[in-house]
Amino acid sequence: MKGKILFVAAAFLSIAAHSQVGINTPSPTATLDLVAKSPTGTSTSVDGLLIPRVDRQRAQSMTAIPISTLVYINNVTTGTQTGTAVNMDTVGYYYYNSTVWAKLNVPVNNIYNTDGTLTANRTVNQTDKTLAFTATAVNAFSVDGNTLSVDAANNRLGIGTFAPTAQLHVEGTARITSTSTSRNASNASLVKDPIGNVLAKAPGYISENINMNSTVNWQDVNPVDVSADIYYVDKSATIILPRTNIAKFSDRVLRFYIYGGVHTSTQPVTVTVRNVIALPGALGSNLPSGFSYSGSGNSGTLGLSGLNVQYRIIQVFCDGVGWWVDNKN
Repeated sequence: MKGKILFVAAAFLSIAAHSQVGINTPSPTATLDLVAKSPTGTSTSVDGLLIPRVDRQRAQSMTAIPISTLVYINNVTTGTQTGTAVNMDTVGYYYYNSTVWAKLNVPVNNIYNTDGTLTANRTVNQTDKTLAFTATAVNAFSVDGNTLSVDAANNRLGIGTFAPTAQLHVEGTARITSTSTSRNASNASLVKDPIGNVLAKAPGYISENINMNSTVNWQDVNPVDVSADIYYVDKSATIILPRTNIAKFSDRVLRFYIYGGVHTSTQPVTVTVRNVIALPGALGSNLPSGFSYSGSGNSGTLGLSGLNVQYRIIQVFCDGVGWWVDNKN
């Protein structure tokens, strides 16, 4: 018995002298040095440090807690989330920071799990690296509401709309600046159909010819069949404007330029345009020289004939209901 007492006394004297305690090591390198019994291998014995486990109410009831005290909260249904336990909303490790129990592992907030607000301007310098987003939602990416919306489900981009119906859908106005003004026949141009779709007009269709003494019947055609900006008329022709699909021609302007030559008694210049509505003030006493108008409603006829009508222009426009005579004729 005397020997055991001497051994314990010697052990405490050694601890006091070195101020270090070792568990499973004769040479501790810190105030408390814990070494696993089996640091490698396949042993099934448990190695580790078991932190005191208490519920929230127990931790909340502690007083005079030293700073850095560590506990494991195993139950948050007891006590209340107030006072020193204000942060205890889930099971886990907590340490005392002199005021409250704080979570040992605070989740990192980022764009992947938390909404946030930039506190200053930020710049992402990609250098030679790429930045790609993948998604499957309709409004997968948006800027300031519907200012810009990416429909990843249908591969569409909306400007001013959350629900684009085409690969590029602009709800509102659009403007193109600093573009080439070339009208070369090899260049395609853009046109808008009656429901707002922007289409590429085939190259070479900026203008077309209407042969002398011919009849052009567009009564039942669609806008794609009347795609030129201006039609050159060789002396005499009869032109029947679209009527069956009139709504599809809304906002269209058609111009017929008389280039064929001088009226003669043997070869008169007479151009007739049918299915025209007369504009008030454009007819009667205000009808330009050489023009005539007959009929009414959507089936009127505008004619141009007389001496020296070469280089005159007949211009009509459509409001979706009918074709009107442009008073600038």
